[in-house]
Amino acid sequence: MCEGVGTDPPIREAGRLAKSFHDAGFGKFLAMLEAKAFTYGREVLKVGRYFASSQICSTCGHKDGPELLWVRQWTCPQCHSEHDRDENAAKNILAQGLGERLGHPPASATAEKEPG
Repeated sequence: MCEGVGTDPPIREAGRLAKSFHDAGFGKFLAMLEAKAFTYGREVLKVGRYFASSQICSTCGHKDGPELLWVRQWTCPQCHSEHDRDENAAKNILAQGLGERLGHPPASATAEKEPG
């Protein structure tokens, strides 16, 4: 299960050359992951690119606004659960991917509509 970020995740601070290296590395990683999954009869599931995985409380489903990247810990204003940003995002990605696989998004991880 992974975020469906494609091969062009935003890297605003790094400049064009760093972005090119990052794109190639991430794309290669996804290709290798999918090849391994195929070898073992598994499937790599990707959640939507605009799914707000780090903004949704994995406990109650409350969606908070975006935080700055340096904010690593946060407390849900609704249920007061304390979260590590990355662990919370991973739980939401797993819940969303499993929900999509079963045909319904779970209540605690509602996908954000793509802009446009």
